[in-house]
Amino acid sequence: MARQTVDHYIPFFGRDFLAATAGWTAEERGHYVVALVVQWEQGSIPDSLERLEMMSPGISASWAILAPKFPLCEDGRRRNPRMEVHRAKS
Repeated sequence: MARQTVDHYIPFFGRDFLAATAGWTAEERGHYVVALVVQWEQGSIPDSLERLEMMSPGISASWAILAPKFPLCEDGRRRNPRMEVHRAKS
């Protein structure tokens, strides 16, 4: 996916975020936020755990819970589908 110009803000819906991450640790939530920001800025996040670790050190320990939020796309990159809906609207 080619990088698109988007607004500098990220749409954030606090109630939805808390509902989607209920029962998660602060560490898991933190890595999730970093991954969402990277996706917003770069259009996707990498599939490689090594690259993900560079993006958010320690993410490997939380990846099992985060991976379903960022399904693998046909281009070999990962994207949160809801984030892409908001990108299309921006």
